[in-house]
Amino acid sequence: MNGQRRILFIMERIAKEACSTKQLTQEIFDTQESSKKRTIQNDIKLLKEYFPKDLISPSKGYYKFLKIPYFIRQVNNKDGLEMQELLAFMMVFDNKMLALFEKDEPKLIQRLKKEVHSIYHIQEYPFEHLNSPFLDDIRRAIKYRRYVSIEYQGNQLNYYKHAQIYKIIYASSNWYVAVYNYADNGYRYYLLLRINFIKKITLLSKTFKKDIRIENFAKNFQSLFAVYNKIPYEVILEVNSIVMKHFLVKKHLRSQETIKRGEDGLTLRFQITNDMEILPLIKRWIPHIKIISPNSLKEKLRKELNVYLDNWD
Repeated sequence: MNGQRRILFIMERIAKEACSTKQLTQEIFDTQESSKKRTIQNDIKLLKEYFPKDLISPSKGYYKFLKIPYFIRQVNNKDGLEMQELLAFMMVFDNKMLALFEKDEPKLIQRLKKEVHSIYHIQEYPFEHLNSPFLDDIRRAIKYRRYVSIEYQGNQLNYYKHAQIYKIIYASSNWYVAVYNYADNGYRYYLLLRINFIKKITLLSKTFKKDIRIENFAKNFQSLFAVYNKIPYEVILEVNSIVMKHFLVKKHLRSQETIKRGEDGLTLRFQITNDMEILPLIKRWIPHIKIISPNSLKEKLRKELNVYLDNWD
């Protein structure tokens, strides 16, 4: 093996795992002669000279060559601020993903970790832990448009025998699948199922053609309580000045629209398909929020509050 091939062999070998000069000498020359060891040591010295950031020594006498992707290298450069922000986000919200980068650039990631953790603190992990064994089947069902049968543990055990899965959705801190199901009686309906509550899923051989209306609804719904294929209706709310800033800086539902703003507060318009899209929001901001219309929503809230007060101990 000539010098060039030997260097390339060493680079490829220590890119896979840390090796000692003793190991490399044995693998390349099939001997432990001191002259051969010195040759390998000189090769390592040459690699250190040309790749000072890429060649590390994780323990005495061992060497590891880091194959650092180009976009990771850019974190060290002034032009790499966007990648650095991405890694910082991952450190704050999803430490597990860092393992993909940490093995290639441990010193850099450790430095960024120290810096990020000195600035940020997340009191509650924002993502539901997704531990379903059915993720691969769900992805295949979506990709290849395969019908599935689903056994689902809601308030009771439910069976969806002829279902289409359109999307994996993250909403309200939980993971869902958007499903369009065909019941035995011919009734068709759209629903969201929590992935972690799926007890069993079976891919069927039959395929389906995606309905663009269902696809768009799965992408654009504004609430977990939204009803597919129902004409939206208007809700008008008044929000007083004490809490109006919370509605000015954030849309609590996608359809939220300010139709009047004054010193006393805001008048807001929403388009919903189900009272439950808006009722939790209203209850959250009582007594600083008032329903102007429709009257049916006012009556529903009044009844719910009366039941609650009647049961007050």
